[in-house]
Amino acid sequence: DGYGFFDFAEEQPHAARQAILIAKKSFLALGFTGVARVDFRIRLDGRPQIMETASKPHLTRHGSVAFAVRNAGGAESELFKCLVGLTMKRLGVVG
Repeated sequence: DGYGFFDFAEEQPHAARQAILIAKKSFLALGFTGVARVDFRIRLDGRPQIMETASKPHLTRHGSVAFAVRNAGGAESELFKCLVGLTMKRLGVVG
C-alpha cells in the first residue's frame, strides 16, 4: 500500500483527456453501473492503454475511489452514503 496519486493531467494533458474518453466508453460498453475503475498505462508514444478494469474497486481510505471523492471535494466519510444514494436513485427508489 505504499503508492500515491497525483494529477496526471498536469504532466500529460492530451493523454489524460484520451484516457478519460476511453474510460467512459469502456464503462458503458462493459455495462458497469455505480463505481468502477479503468486502469491505464501510457505507452511510449503517449497513447493510453487499458491494463485492467474493476467493477468492484476497493473502498479503502487509501484507494482510488476515496481519492476521487476527496479530489472532487467530498469527505471520504460520506462515501458509503453517496454509494447507497446513487444506487437508490439508479433503481428508482428515490427521485
